[in-house]
Amino acid sequence: MPPIYRVMLSILAISYLFRTNWAVAQSHNVVKGVADLRSSDFSDGKVIPLSGQWEFYWQQLVPGVAVDDLSDIDSKDFIEVPGSWGRSDQRSTYGYGTYRIRVDLDKIQTLAIRWPTIYSSARIFIDDLKILDIGKVADKPDQHIMQLSERAISFQPENPSFYLTIQVTNYDMFLAGLAKATIEIGSPEVIFAKNEKITASTMFLIGCLFMMGIYHFCLFALRRKSKSAAYFGASCLLIAAYTLVARGRPIIVFLPHITSKEQIFLFNLWLLSIPSFLYFTNEIIPRSIPRRFIQSVAWFKGVYLASIFVLETKVFLNLSVIAQVVALISMIFIFKASIKGVFQRIEGARLFLMGLLVLLISTVNDMALARALIQSIPLGATGLFAFIFCQSFLLAKRFSNAFTRVSRSERKIRQLSGDLKSERDHVIQLNETLEQRVEEQTRDIRSFMTNLEMGIFAIQGDSLEIHGDISDHMKVLFDAESFEGVNICSLLFEQSHLDSNEQNLAKNVLVAAMGEDLLAFETNSHGLPYEVERQNKNGESQILELSWNPIVNDDDIVNKILVTVRDVTLIRSLEEEALTKEEDLQFIGELLNIDPAKFRRFIDDCYEFVSENRKLINSKSIQEKDMEALKVLFINMHTMKGAARSLYLKKMTQVFHETEQYYATLQTDANIEWSIDKMNSDLDEVVDIIRSYENLSKNKLGRDFDGEPHIEFSESEVEKMLHLMTRFENEEPISLGNDHLSLHKTIFERLYLRRQQVIAESCQVLPALAKDLGKNNPRLMIEDNEIYMNSVGEDILRKVFVHILRNSMDHGIEPPDVRSAIGKDPVGNISIRMTWETSKVTISYRDDGAGLDLQKISKMAIHRGVLSEDNAGTPYQVAQCIFNAGFSTAKQVNDISGRGVGMGAIKKFIEDAEGTIEISLDQPIAGRQNRSFAFLIELPQNLFARYKDFKGQQNVA
Repeated sequence: MPPIYRVMLSILAISYLFRTNWAVAQSHNVVKGVADLRSSDFSDGKVIPLSGQWEFYWQQLVPGVAVDDLSDIDSKDFIEVPGSWGRSDQRSTYGYGTYRIRVDLDKIQTLAIRWPTIYSSARIFIDDLKILDIGKVADKPDQHIMQLSERAISFQPENPSFYLTIQVTNYDMFLAGLAKATIEIGSPEVIFAKNEKITASTMFLIGCLFMMGIYHFCLFALRRKSKSAAYFGASCLLIAAYTLVARGRPIIVFLPHITSKEQIFLFNLWLLSIPSFLYFTNEIIPRSIPRRFIQSVAWFKGVYLASIFVLETKVFLNLSVIAQVVALISMIFIFKASIKGVFQRIEGARLFLMGLLVLLISTVNDMALARALIQSIPLGATGLFAFIFCQSFLLAKRFSNAFTRVSRSERKIRQLSGDLKSERDHVIQLNETLEQRVEEQTRDIRSFMTNLEMGIFAIQGDSLEIHGDISDHMKVLFDAESFEGVNICSLLFEQSHLDSNEQNLAKNVLVAAMGEDLLAFETNSHGLPYEVERQNKNGESQILELSWNPIVNDDDIVNKILVTVRDVTLIRSLEEEALTKEEDLQFIGELLNIDPAKFRRFIDDCYEFVSENRKLINSKSIQEKDMEALKVLFINMHTMKGAARSLYLKKMTQVFHETEQYYATLQTDANIEWSIDKMNSDLDEVVDIIRSYENLSKNKLGRDFDGEPHIEFSESEVEKMLHLMTRFENEEPISLGNDHLSLHKTIFERLYLRRQQVIAESCQVLPALAKDLGKNNPRLMIEDNEIYMNSVGEDILRKVFVHILRNSMDHGIEPPDVRSAIGKDPVGNISIRMTWETSKVTISYRDDGAGLDLQKISKMAIHRGVLSEDNAGTPYQVAQCIFNAGFSTAKQVNDISGRGVGMGAIKKFIEDAEGTIEISLDQPIAGRQNRSFAFLIELPQNLFARYKDFKGQQNVA
């Protein structure tokens, strides 16, 4: 058997095996409309094709439903997917219908689905939720809009079992519905990675085809006699355009709004490559194909493609079979011509035939695939790539022959070199007069190189060694005497901060620039470092500023690269010191606006939270990934952030927020690794920023934090106390009158603070919160009934109001336009009232905001397992659910609230102080879904005091 036929049989066998393996991979996972995936594990990167028996409702657009309730729908049928519904004798290709399956999972999880091309428009539902529209689905042809697209989309069903419903309309294509590929389901990471891989592989083929097409056009531009290069380049570009809308349809990435008709036009551009191949074959194997046949094919293909803009899409596609038959006949002519070339022993004919066989098989595959006659993948671009490879080899062989001819010409040129020698001697004599001028210029340059405090040298050749003269300052910079033959990369980069990739990139840029056009250097110069930090011979850090300047000849070819080096270590050190001082000044400015006692309390609280978090991070609970311990970490950091923000400590707030974000991510994403090292490192940064502020307050502002809180008295008050103490020592009568009461009041006011003062200080953050949230600054009404509190009570209330005020501003009080629309004052109101009772103090907190959406809270509580569906609880029980750790109904998380820890933190603080907090619901209002409410906080009476009680006791004494 001749070798060429053995090659043909081998290619056919490989193609058959490839197609068989592909078909086997398409396992049937849908049986009688049910895809049982409960035993499937998507975490191992598995992708499951949803092929098999789908429910099918012909001429019916069945809505997506969450239960198997289709009593009002006609009887269902089953259809094999993939497959066109038009293959059945009972159904026309043109019409509409609904595909539907039930997917059973073992648990609720986030998934992704990759959709193949659906012919020719679709609407897709997960249960009742519409997740995707492709074109416009309609039961009438004039309302239908075709769109060809391949998509991948992620979703999370509400139940482990859900229905996937696809409504499809087709009035244009000769294929209908899920005709070719199979819908695939898997984890979002794997599905989107596969989608990107398909797009990347297709774009690789497109890039190869495009570059080869441009390359051959350039060859034709340089040598117009070689028309074969132009014909081959045109074929490459046309197939590249076809590949844009073939496998994966990457055209959607660049032109998301491209119409289906334009996609069909691009898809059929490969037909124009047939005349190009005919002309190309005639150039390689002269007079092998009649020129009239080639011209007829070219006219037919051009008219056919132009008709897409005149004819309806349906008519145009029905005529495509004729165009494909013409293409197949043309390929037979090309195949016949290549065999003729082999027998005539034309150079490269055998290799041409081998590439043509691969191209012919892939073309037939694509034609059958377009008609859904087989289940495969588009191979046209791959076949052309193999054909291009063969042609590239032929081109290399021709270049090799050309070099041989050049070698022969070289010998002739050497014979002429002797004649040029005498001319060279004459030129040397002329140059002798220039030596004097050159010497003068050299002296000037030498003086410049000696006195300039900058390293200057040049590199030349692929070895990148220092060449020629260097400035004297190089010896100072690098502590060396000789630099001859030193490699620039080892001198500058080996002991620097640059990693191996950065060093290799810089080396490759320099090597690639030598002997090439200046444009090559300018294009790649961004890969060169312009500042490096290295260690000198003494082990000291040295920062060098570099500049790279190409030296070119008259043809703009780079011969050398001039390098200048400047030591900027001191300059960078001064810049860094200046930045540090600037940051310290900013911190000091923030500290000056805070009361020292208030700042001391804040620092003490921070250290308590940090200590607790440090113990938790290094405990067994975090090692075992205990979510409750993680929530405590988050609550503590959230509280610190809120307090720092209320004090306008910007840098500290930022550091706390970044640390808090990691805890939040661990709570929501099970795939994130729990890194104890990162937790400790983040907490170290928190401690560093706290100490920075604390040290500035102590060392720069002279504020002492050691010992118990200090109480300040004026000089006159101390003098008055000393006078009264003297009178007591002299045993004078205790009828001290107003002096005694005045002293008592002075001491009492130092030990106790009015609640109104504490709350007012906590509320100082309200204007900033209102501005951040786009709301008006609310009115604040405080009724404290002259009740005071000690430092412990003050600390508790400050922590409570950090969260309760933020939640009022974020979730409670509506934006001004919303309040105006429902008849409310655009400015919100917050009222706080304190009541002194027998053994406790009651605090009532209320705002006139939106209130509580009990229905939404109940649904969230049932979802989280706080309440059960069988026992949803009373409205009072539902309202109390907001105190559960991690409970939140916020749609958006921000650095103000929305994490679901604010109310949980409030409850924790109050219960730690042996207090209670609950919600008091107002009576429902007709026509309004939400319920107004108030927070009722009860705290032990030993945290508070009333001046009149102390005053009364003194009067009795």
